[in-house]
Amino acid sequence: MTTLYLFWIIVGLQFADLALTIDVLIDGGREVGPVKWLFGLMGRDEALFAVKGLALTAFLWAYGNEQIPLVAYWIILAIYVAVVGNNLLVRRRQRKMKG
Repeated sequence: MTTLYLFWIIVGLQFADLALTIDVLIDGGREVGPVKWLFGLMGRDEALFAVKGLALTAFLWAYGNEQIPLVAYWIILAIYVAVVGNNLLVRRRQRKMKG
């Protein structure tokens, strides 16, 4: 049951990361992650949706096949909490700069 809760929290963080990233980019921010090289190939939003879609599909497949050890959930969760936290800080700084 713990893995089910962690799974859905991670899925929620994926969507939060996507929404915040797009919001920051619209407001003049820049992507610093590895997905930025795809922007030129397929466009910003398309690249972000493609990468998030692939990540969620792989994660869902691994969850359904019980391929993820519990410790990996906690590691993934910690990474996405850090990513979303960073996005929130960047967004807040952007808003302060705009007044």
